Amino acid sequence: MRRNYLFILIIILGATLFSSCEKDVTFEFNKPAKLSLNCILNPDSTITARLTLSKNIENTTTFQPVDDAIIVLYENGTELDTLAPVGEGNYYLNYYPEPLSEYEITVMHPDFETLNASTTVPQKPNVSHQPDTIEYTEQGRFFWLDVYYEIHDIPGPNSYWLYWKHTLHGVTYAGGSASMIQAPFIDDFNRQIDTEEEYGIWYNYYVRISDVGYDGEILAFNKSSKTGSFYNVVSADEHYDKYIKSSVEVRLNSEYDLPFKEPVQIYSNIENGYGIFGSCAITTIKL
Repeated sequence: MRRNYLFILIIILGATLFSSCEKDVTFEFNKPAKLSLNCILNPDSTITARLTLSKNIENTTTFQPVDDAIIVLYENGTELDTLAPVGEGNYYLNYYPEPLSEYEITVMHPDFETLNASTTVPQKPNVSHQPDTIEYTEQGRFFWLDVYYEIHDIPGPNSYWLYWKHTLHGVTYAGGSASMIQAPFIDDFNRQIDTEEEYGIWYNYYVRISDVGYDGEILAFNKSSKTGSFYNVVSADEHYDKYIKSSVEVRLNSEYDLPFKEPVQIYSNIENGYGIFGSCAITTIKL
């Protein structure tokens, strides 16, 4: 009888503990709209920005452009100029950003809080390469190459992104994944296992290279390629780097049905709003 009493007491106590751990979670979808700014600076390009209104997750309409804001750009603490609206939420400034310069952007609108963000433009990556011909493909009329790449890392924290395009018979194809790369400095967040690949792995969408633990060194790797390919090595500032990585993670979550995947929020460095204000510098290699 005593044992039965203790058993019942344990069941009641356990039920009480489990019920006390339960919590009702409600999601607020009807948040007020905020300004969303997207602007990436590049020393090789004039400055463009896009300004829209945010929308609720249940809203499937297109983003509403905002054309009546004042967007001011500052360079190294001094006001540089005001971006001109050119329609459909797009703004333009005929100016090429300077590497290693710091830029701050301010967006003012009478109906919304003022947006602020800043970025420092990185230097163009110093990349060398040495191709070695493997074979010629008669049908495709291109050579298969084994290309040895070296990224001469600049001292200080840097992150690089590798992506490619290929031109065949006058048609250019955008590269999605970059396979057959093996190096300890590659971020494995988007690595896929594939036993049919040369190294048993490949990377989805882009390859992220971090210099953590290799600061100021030569980051060397081999990559099988075709003649007619364009390899782009992007040096991204800290904000654009986080934005790209989180965007790829969100896309991977939507494509792969993983039972224990964690939700990912796309990175934003915009104060009082959404979007991204970052910068990058790109070195392109044509094979």
